[in-house]
Amino acid sequence: MEYGYEGITTEYHLLRDAVQCFFQTLREIIPANTFFVAATQESAYVLISVYNASETLVKEGDTLALPVTGKLGACSFLGIPIVLRDGRTFGQFCALDRKHAFTREDARLLERMAELVSRLIEVEENAIFDDLTGVYRRKYMEGLFYHLPTNAKKAIVFLDLDDFKSINDTYGHEIGDEVLRKIGAILKEIAVVHQSAACRYAGDEFVILLPDAGEETVLEAVDHLMDRLSRPLPIGEMALTVSASVGICLEARTLQEYIQRADSAMYQIKRENKHGVRIYAG
Repeated sequence: MEYGYEGITTEYHLLRDAVQCFFQTLREIIPANTFFVAATQESAYVLISVYNASETLVKEGDTLALPVTGKLGACSFLGIPIVLRDGRTFGQFCALDRKHAFTREDARLLERMAELVSRLIEVEENAIFDDLTGVYRRKYMEGLFYHLPTNAKKAIVFLDLDDFKSINDTYGHEIGDEVLRKIGAILKEIAVVHQSAACRYAGDEFVILLPDAGEETVLEAVDHLMDRLSRPLPIGEMALTVSASVGICLEARTLQEYIQRADSAMYQIKRENKHGVRIYAG
């Protein structure tokens, strides 16, 4: 299971789930041999889901460059971008055939299907990601935890921003929201580097799940996190400095127990000087 936020991983699952039910329907209304979806990966498009009715023209793992370079001989190609309402291009919905010349009506039909796929992706994103910070929602991360093998090493890190209320009181909630967005971006960076998953637990509290991680690995990730949090956050013309209290639990039986123990360790930091890290010791 992968936890990174960038690259093809998230798009792969969202796109693949969204398009599976459409290929056969498209085959019935557009007489094409092949339909596929290509997901954006850096500067290329990688085919992540393919339907070939009879002749195998492309397969999963090919790049979008393949069908348009002439390697397949004379082919008709139709591609429609999958664009979300925020302007992101998630990939392309494509059709390919050696015999059928695609029409404007074919293009309109595929365009409508791409619009429907984009709406389904948005619904999925809303269920998975926190609207403000971009990290996972609490319920989704709970699902990730319970998909891990029971006997696998894992750790929970509980992070609470110090004196966040004073930021809202001093600068206003818009600035406070921007601080939370910046924290979300940092947590996503940590997730990619350390193969972890972060969720917004409540307000200015965040939980990080590190699978297959022993104490040394966890502390390395937390050190990286604390280093990133120590740097001023550029917000408009300001540079705000924030700090956090962090608790770690390396062993428990259930997710609830992991979180309770990490939360307990975090509050020990709060009761002392704030801005620090503590491992739960019972």
